[in-house]
Amino acid sequence: MNNYNYNYFIINNLTKDKIYHLTINNDLRFINFIGKNFYKTLLKFIDYGYIIKIYDWDFFFLKNEFSISNKLKIISNFNNYLCYFEYEDDFLYYFDNIKNKKFPINNSIVFMINYHKYNISFINNYSDIYNIYTQFIYSLYTAFYKFNIYFDNFNIDLIYIIKNNYKKKFKYYNKNNIIYLNNCNYKIIISDYSYYNINNNINFDIDNNIFNNTKILKYFNKFFDLSYYNFLDIKNKYFL
Repeated sequence: MNNYNYNYFIINNLTKDKIYHLTINNDLRFINFIGKNFYKTLLKFIDYGYIIKIYDWDFFFLKNEFSISNKLKIISNFNNYLCYFEYEDDFLYYFDNIKNKKFPINNSIVFMINYHKYNISFINNYSDIYNIYTQFIYSLYTAFYKFNIYFDNFNIDLIYIIKNNYKKKFKYYNKNNIIYLNNCNYKIIISDYSYYNINNNINFDIDNNIFNNTKILKYFNKFFDLSYYNFLDIKNKYFL
């Protein structure tokens, strides 16, 4: 179980020069990242900005989350962690030159893409809303059936909906097959791994777990309430 009180921050003011000097900083330790070049990996998403999560490196919560992210990155709806590293100083000081005494100086840190400025908070087309719920449900079932990972909760502030430039097709997995969800005008992006668990119980009620997680999405569209009947209709199409 990985439930803990984490701190996250949105960083939108990184310059190319700042990113470069960050990536060659000698205070960075035990670097793990996605891609062959740390600088180019971060630079690729400079227009989006970044979400960073910080915790004490004496605990392995963020390192474990990075490992989970490396597994779930095959699912389109999970925001991939770009990197994990440890920093022997107040990391926030690097950005704003203000010492923040609330956080330890031995930081474990993850970076991910910030989709906040592209987030859409209201959609009035029923079929698009239904599609978004379907993406969310299929992504959670895929995490469970392919990796035995499930989630107790999500931070709604770290779940985003973005508009696709064109209708897209997303890929999911049940126990035996690949599933494709076609004609997706929007994409839901899950940027919170903090409440994950590894399933070791063959009798675990994953249906009830996922249905309860869908309730957080009402904050996006308050007029739409997914019933359990609707949920089962979505689920039973591919995840009997």
